[in-house]
Amino acid sequence: MLGGVAGYLNWPFDNDELLNTFDRMLEAHKAHERQQSLMAAGRRQVAQLTSREREVLSALLSGMATREMARVLHLSPRTVEIHRASVMAKLHTRSVAEAVKIALFAGLDEASDWENRAA
Repeated sequence: MLGGVAGYLNWPFDNDELLNTFDRMLEAHKAHERQQSLMAAGRRQVAQLTSREREVLSALLSGMATREMARVLHLSPRTVEIHRASVMAKLHTRSVAEAVKIALFAGLDEASDWENRAA
């Protein structure tokens, strides 16, 4: 209903109401800045990956298991595990969930492409 407006004040308004509105606007701006920073960091980290590593990360993003990735990419499961370990090391993550989070912040959303490839 507000169409991007941070809020509205009814005239006459008191100083507390004005300060509260500014505080909400400042917090929203800080949250936006944090998100932009995370997205930029994610893009930088994903840019360090090789094309094969990006394929493995995209497959992880779509929820594929190692054996399924190996079949789709025409690799051995061990080779996929090696690429996956390299992805985790380059992204400085300890879990697949962290790697997926970075991929999403980087704008990597190719799950539908992987669903078509696996079929």
